[in-house]
Amino acid sequence: IPLPVGGLVDNVIPDHALKLLAAFISDGKNRNAKGRPWSIDFEVSKERKIAALMALGPAHVYTQKRVYGRLTKTPLTVLRFLLPEFFAAVFEDYKVLRRDFVNSLSARQAVVFLDAYLQFDGNGAGDLYTSSERMRDDLIQIAIFAGYAPSVTSRYSRLSSRESWTIRLGKGKAHTAIAMLVTL
Repeated sequence: IPLPVGGLVDNVIPDHALKLLAAFISDGKNRNAKGRPWSIDFEVSKERKIAALMALGPAHVYTQKRVYGRLTKTPLTVLRFLLPEFFAAVFEDYKVLRRDFVNSLSARQAVVFLDAYLQFDGNGAGDLYTSSERMRDDLIQIAIFAGYAPSVTSRYSRLSSRESWTIRLGKGKAHTAIAMLVTL
């Protein structure tokens, strides 16, 4: 999905591009097949994720024949997208957003991004999940831009012993949200 001419300078980022960006940060991975252009793949089994990605128009879709893992009986569906050109302008490092990109988001764009992120690394109650400290800070800032008053809790995973965070998207308490943004 190419970014229109002007790109980040004019802050013209289509909604489908913001949704793909949020999905990639949550569940995507870069792929470079020999002799083919770079692409991003998603391997998902949840119907809500498949539906959200199908709405974005993948270049290729297939369902694996085997089931992986003990906790599921559903084979993974692989959805492949050509790597959007604008990704080079929004990432500082692999899945690390540039600060100027995050700062450029409008309130409407922040809502679109968070709605998509919720479908992949969130729940229906308005909780976002991440194990990246930098993404935690970015999600807090994007939530504030969207008009939420986010609250953060941390926990350690028993399986990986890594710290992870839950960002709850609450309404109200705007002065608290602004104070949080200033401290980032």
